[in-house]
Parts: sequence; structure tokens; C-alpha cells
Amino acid sequence: MISFPIALLATSSWMYDCDYVQWTGNPPRAPHLPSPLNMGRNIDWGGFLLKHLPRDMLYGNASHGIGPDGRTALRNSINAISRHEKQKQQVDQLIRWILEHRTPAKRICWPKHDTWEILTSYSNMLDGLHNLFVREDSLRYDVAATFARGDPKPIDPDRAYCINGSSPYYTDIARVIVRITDEKLTSSNMRNYLDVFQHPFLHALAAASRDEFRCSFMYGCTSHLRYGQPMLPDSFDHLWATVIQAFAFKLPQCLIFSAVPDLNPDHVYIIGGVQA
Repeated sequence: MISFPIALLATSSWMYDCDYVQWTGNPPRAPHLPSPLNMGRNIDWGGFLLKHLPRDMLYGNASHGIGPDGRTALRNSINAISRHEKQKQQVDQLIRWILEHRTPAKRICWPKHDTWEILTSYSNMLDGLHNLFVREDSLRYDVAATFARGDPKPIDPDRAYCINGSSPYYTDIARVIVRITDEKLTSSNMRNYLDVFQHPFLHALAAASRDEFRCSFMYGCTSHLRYGQPMLPDSFDHLWATVIQAFAFKLPQCLIFSAVPDLNPDHVYIIGGVQA
């Protein structure tokens, strides 16, 4: 079998789908509203978003794990978020960005595997939807898919961000790690480098690229990798060496930023935050 160095490969583009935005009418009103002219907090913004998103993303076989329950949850979540003025502005910005793609010259691209898992990797589904889309040109020219929208939403510190060899994106993530291993970057430079990549694990690794860490577990943390126990790096170099070690031995690994409950005994956990 012919083998190629992983660092020489480009994004696994077959793991992503691209399609055009659907054309539809004005924002629909919620069923209980007396008038469609009521454009306030009760407008069905979740339904409006779903009507414009590419159909294959929501209904096609290529999207794994969304389904009818997921579509309902996404719609209800967006409607709940849009009741708050600050979040409503973010909904408006997302809708505006989507509508800008209503042209034959533009397409929206997204990961077609683990779609629901990626969508729900953040504090709310609006943040997840903001971070879901990828640049189409990154599927051809980059080492891994990058965010389509600027200023990606932050990670959720109360979640574990995990990766293992069964993930369809494992090779792309490992490629990023291999590419940057010999660069000897500072924590801030590493954070800037990683923060463009769309996969939640790489986004979490960007957030973990810091110089200080704190153990937030009542029963303490280890100084080395152990299954099912939180490991506390003593520096950025220690963090990075530990991540590389986990990839080298293909260990299922998670980055955590707080005392998350129910650590999986089959995973190793690396602390990437400073929460007390």
C-alpha cells in the first residue's frame, strides 16, 4: 500500500457538504400571533432560519443526527434566544449572513458527520449554528476546515471537548497537530493559529493555549495522563507535550475547563482552563 505523510494532505473534503441557501418568503409568525405584522419578540425566527438553511443540511441523509426532534429543538432554541435583545441582534446577524448567500455564486458548507454533536457543542444552539459553517475554499487548500464566519463563538467551559480515533475528523485534527508541532510557538501565537479551525476540539485547544492552569476538582488532579482522571499541565509546553503524547498513542482524549462531572474511564482528560 502506498502511504503519504499526514502533514502533506489537505482537508478531508468528503466529510463536508455544500449547498445553496433556500429561497423563501418573509419571516413566518408564530401560530398564536394575531398578526404577521407583529415583528417583535414573538416572531418565529427559528422557523425562518430553518426555511433558509440548505435542505440537505436538515433533511438529507448526509446530515447525521439532526432528525425531526433536532429540527424542533433548534427552532425552539432560536426562538427562545431571540426574546433577549442582545441575542436577537446575533440572530439578525446570522440571518443576514445566510441571506447574503442567496445567489448562485455562493454556497454554505458544513460538516456532514456528527452535525448535531458539533451544533450542540457550545453554550446554546445559536452559538453552535454560528460556529457550524466552514469556508468552502478551506476544503481544498487548508489542512483542516476553517470557520466561515469571523469571530467564532467561545467554547462552553462546562463541557468536555473530546476526540478519538473513531471520529471521522480525527485525521484532519491530527494533521493540524503534526503541522504545528515543530513550530515552537508561544501560547498566544498557538491560540491565534488554532482559532480559525472549525472542529470543536481544535477550537477548545485554541482556548487551552495559555500559560497557567488551575485544578478545579475537589479531589485534585494528576500531573500525568491517567484514564478517567483530570491531568493538570504546569505550563503551556506541558499542555502541548501532553496533547501530542495522547495523539501519538491514539488515546481518546478530552480538554476540560472546569470540574465537569462523570469522567469517562476510557478517556484521558487534560485541563485547559483556570476556573477555580
